[in-house]
Amino acid sequence: MVKITEIASDGGDPNKKPQKEDNQNENTIQQRVQNLPIDPPDDIVELILELVERCDYPNLSCINKTFHRVVFSPELFERRSSLGRTEHFLYTFIGFPSFGIPRWYILHRRNNSLRLSMIGSLPPLIPGSAVVTIGHEIYIFGGKLNPLMPPVPIVIVIDCRFHTWRRLPDMKRARCHAAAGVVDGKIYVIGGCVKQGRNWIEVFDVSSEIWGTVPDHQYPRTASFDGVFGLSVVMEDKIYILDRMCCLVYEPRRRRWESWGLGSQQRACWHWSSCVIDDMLYTIDPTRTLGYPILVFDPRDVVWRPVKGVGWSDLLNLAYFESRMANLGGKLVILGRSASMYGWDYSYMDSDIWCIVIALEKREDGEILGNVETRSRVLSCFMLPLIEHCRTVTV
Repeated sequence: MVKITEIASDGGDPNKKPQKEDNQNENTIQQRVQNLPIDPPDDIVELILELVERCDYPNLSCINKTFHRVVFSPELFERRSSLGRTEHFLYTFIGFPSFGIPRWYILHRRNNSLRLSMIGSLPPLIPGSAVVTIGHEIYIFGGKLNPLMPPVPIVIVIDCRFHTWRRLPDMKRARCHAAAGVVDGKIYVIGGCVKQGRNWIEVFDVSSEIWGTVPDHQYPRTASFDGVFGLSVVMEDKIYILDRMCCLVYEPRRRRWESWGLGSQQRACWHWSSCVIDDMLYTIDPTRTLGYPILVFDPRDVVWRPVKGVGWSDLLNLAYFESRMANLGGKLVILGRSASMYGWDYSYMDSDIWCIVIALEKREDGEILGNVETRSRVLSCFMLPLIEHCRTVTV
């Protein structure tokens, strides 16, 4: 089930006024349960909540103590998962370089339009940290607390069911701008430090919360010596890494590396704004090499193809280098700032953040078609925002 909605009320945009529709929704929800006993049994409440969308949970938790207790119980989410009632939610981390503390935001629907709401209970990300998601959890590795300070080995995990977080065992090496990917339920953290000494690649077992290492002789010779990587994604159980001058691929099962230079198909069109859907890499191509703004790379055919049906005007001339992509239940979501562009010169840039949702269709001949479903202004900003991460979780 794909949902773009709100799942918690522990944060929000302080510049927004309460919406009348929110009050109406709360009244409607309360009417649904007005015939229940004053203090219904937990199992009855759980049956009700299993059938209700998570966007209604904040209001339902206010009905009485029983609803509040069940809404925030792990058993409810386990039950929803067993019934196939899980939903996909988009989280993004946004900073304001000129002023303000960077925060996590969640994409939700309000008054028939999409909005980003701040989550006040989550800590800011350390700059340069690597981020991966598994199910309802977001894992965060390393970074630098200050540009003048050395990297840190800190690891935290965010539980998106309750918007809580906790520390995990530190990595063996401190890292900043490392690559990370999930293969076979384990998290591989690569680089973010110089290629010397031990533990250049570390492996985190999620179930046991224990770190392991990969033998040092597995260094890729073409990788940057400092191990500072731009992006990393996982396709077909291989970790693809965007390095300065090449594209690296690490296959954990075989402990094998591959590398391609700037002129290769793998590296040619891969840019900052990208994500993986169905084991294929989508990216924005500002040069319009193939005549379309969005390209898709199929690792099986080792070829880039255009996503037809989507033009540059459909993307609101988003500043591609500041945009971020995400896979939201099989749909392509792009967050970014709109701009008026003449050639390569951005003459005007909107400070607000826009969201574009694109449905994808793959034809038998391999052609990918895109259909823009919505284009919405999702966050009004007084300062220029910087979208640092964009991740989807399943709850």
